[in-house]
Amino acid sequence: MKTRPHNGCTCIGIAAALLLAPAAIGQGVGQVSTTYDDLKVRIQVDQVEADSPIAFLQLPEGIDPAMLPKVVDAISAGATVAHIASADANGFFKATFRMAIIGPGLDFAAYVAESNGINFLGVVTPNPQEDFQAPPVPPLGPETIQVVALPGGGADVILLNGPGAEDDVVLAGGSFPLIVALKNAVPGSDPVIGVYGRITQGGNGMQIGAGDSDFKAYVAHWGSVPMRFSVVGMTPDATIQQFGVLNVMNNGTVHGGVEDARFENLTIEAKYNSCVGGPKGHVFGLLRFYNCTFRPSDANLASGAHYGFGYKWGVRIRALGRYDFRNCSFWPVLEHAIYVDSPQGDSYFVGIDHNGSTRTAIQIVNRAFDTVNTGPFELGTQVPQPPGHGRLLIEDVTIRQLTGDGGSGITVAGFLGDVWIRNITAVDNGPFQGVVVVYTEASEHHGAYFYTGLDGGLYSTRSVTIENINIDLPMADRSHVAISGVEFVRIRDFSIAGSRTAITLDSSYGAPQLNNRLCVIDGVVTRSSEHITNGRVDFFVSRPLSGYSGWLSALRLKIGTNPHLTNAQMDAMWPDL
Repeated sequence: MKTRPHNGCTCIGIAAALLLAPAAIGQGVGQVSTTYDDLKVRIQVDQVEADSPIAFLQLPEGIDPAMLPKVVDAISAGATVAHIASADANGFFKATFRMAIIGPGLDFAAYVAESNGINFLGVVTPNPQEDFQAPPVPPLGPETIQVVALPGGGADVILLNGPGAEDDVVLAGGSFPLIVALKNAVPGSDPVIGVYGRITQGGNGMQIGAGDSDFKAYVAHWGSVPMRFSVVGMTPDATIQQFGVLNVMNNGTVHGGVEDARFENLTIEAKYNSCVGGPKGHVFGLLRFYNCTFRPSDANLASGAHYGFGYKWGVRIRALGRYDFRNCSFWPVLEHAIYVDSPQGDSYFVGIDHNGSTRTAIQIVNRAFDTVNTGPFELGTQVPQPPGHGRLLIEDVTIRQLTGDGGSGITVAGFLGDVWIRNITAVDNGPFQGVVVVYTEASEHHGAYFYTGLDGGLYSTRSVTIENINIDLPMADRSHVAISGVEFVRIRDFSIAGSRTAITLDSSYGAPQLNNRLCVIDGVVTRSSEHITNGRVDFFVSRPLSGYSGWLSALRLKIGTNPHLTNAQMDAMWPDL
């Protein structure tokens, strides 16, 4: 583990040379802009004088914007020169680099030395991740189809046409009313399907986007047209049952799959293993769950299925796509409430209410070679699947009754992008596991993805930011927070009480030692006996660290297999934050 450098890169000689340029400060004709993708940032400066020097000054937090137009004022207010570059012969400057080079949330002012003086170009934030938030929930369109439970059982599907009921078309829902509704929606029309009452008919789990036959009653797809739709509960008891998302038929035909599916104000019941699934080898766009309750069916509970829990997982998806969970609750579940593989871009898990499990509340894995639990619809199980990437927001999560021998409450294994874990509560007087673990999945059976960091080390997660976690677990059986294999770690605002270690870095919990086969970005390699640690670790809390009020656990900080750090050791490692 490497702590952050005590001083930024302040190039005094270069700064002095820049200040020797003509003293007049003009408005400048250049401009600076930034564009981003999941992992990289591009900075571009346009229309400055040919071959003119350009300086990027790192700005201190809270600097008065009025100080920025004059470089002398900015430096007097604490700005330091971080990088000097030059425009090309046409007066342009372009640079593309990984955002991980710069810590999240740092601002830089750009200046150019031209014949009329040093001109202020603007402010850029190469890594804007610090205040990452979930976007607003998009508005719903008008209701276009209704699925209405009938008093004696069964359901009608009503295709709405015009303001009155006289032009509506009523279809028998059969064994799978929701599938009938989706099959009869106009492809590309973004239908909004209203659910009235409990829609729980059906003998097999529904397959949406593709499936095992064009002629099965439980399969809905729109051919080559990607499916975009919403299913919204219109009554307090609105309920649907288990479904999966696919995009490949069992004959190998690739269909449009699911591009954007929204489920809102619903109870979703598990008829078999889970409420929502998706086989490995399939892909989708975005799954949204807003104000949904996940639970087992009454029949499963009555039969004592899955050791009495009634379902094994709340959501278990091996297919690859993105997620948006908001304000969802889970009945006690045997293993994991939410368990997904390799998110393909920004995903949000916000307002999750976990009420008991024997494994985890939220588990996100990035396994390259996982061949466990393969089935007839799981494709490509013997080749590496694409790694997860983007940003994960795990926020406003309450974890209760977490027992057993799985991961911690929030488990992230080898996600290549950025992770925010914010506003987490775990308070329980009974036996409990840990609350947060971010680690490297490095077994040969599962495989793992790595990239080479700035310091030449291997990492499996780019950054983790932990903010405002409230833990009080007197009977936990492992570290409350454990992090390893992360290039940038930022920890702030925590209150951790219990008899176990509050925070463990470079943890032996998980997979600290590589075991043969793994994936690096440029291909599959074999490595062994290589210890995976963290890179830069920052504690953004009041000083000294030993006196921070959030340390309420009997054991506070541990790095690797060494003894727990003393007060003096903590303060020596993080002396100036």
